[in-house]
Amino acid sequence: MATVALKTTTGRLLLILALSAEIAAAPQPRAGPGILLFQATVEEAREVALASATASGWVQVDATTNSIDLEHLIEDEDIHDPRAPKTLIRIQVIFSDEPMGTRVLLQAMQVQSADDRLVTSDVTARYAENLDNALNSLRRRWDLRRGAQGASVRSPEPRQASEPRQAAVGIWAYYAERYAIALGCELGHSGAILAQSGSDWERHRVPCHDGRILEVICHHGDCTQP
Repeated sequence: MATVALKTTTGRLLLILALSAEIAAAPQPRAGPGILLFQATVEEAREVALASATASGWVQVDATTNSIDLEHLIEDEDIHDPRAPKTLIRIQVIFSDEPMGTRVLLQAMQVQSADDRLVTSDVTARYAENLDNALNSLRRRWDLRRGAQGASVRSPEPRQASEPRQAAVGIWAYYAERYAIALGCELGHSGAILAQSGSDWERHRVPCHDGRILEVICHHGDCTQP
């Protein structure tokens, strides 16, 4: 029984290595969704992303300075036969250094093997919702880590009871404020003011002490200027 298990495990590892080599030569998927990890270095973003992925059962199969490749077997018709048809998903996680932190981008490919043939396809669009969920989970993990390290993950200045916030507050007001601070804005007393919003986006006006009012658009907490 132990010999059979060892052969099966060895066969699966050989399959993954073979698929990895074939995928490396295959056309790369188009750019997928991304998110900004505020104040994270590329190294920190890699560490948090890899910890999050491995905790969910993904296996790292390749890495460069600015990316890691992850794979997950989603269908195996016969676990005892390494040549049986199999389907796996490969995710490429790309890290881009920016002045405000590190942007994390995801790309996805599906690989199907059967009869010694490999069929690869770009599934970034198909799994867009799953990728967005993964990115939001990654942001929460990063915010928790920053909080544990003593960094503020909330608005920097608590509102005083004598200065109630009358304007509408958006879900991603904190991220709009963080973005404005990164642009050199010293926040006014009102903080980010929600101007418009949709199902997955918000437009904020952020007053600064020097009189400027920055317009900031946030999509799932990922903010930029219009």
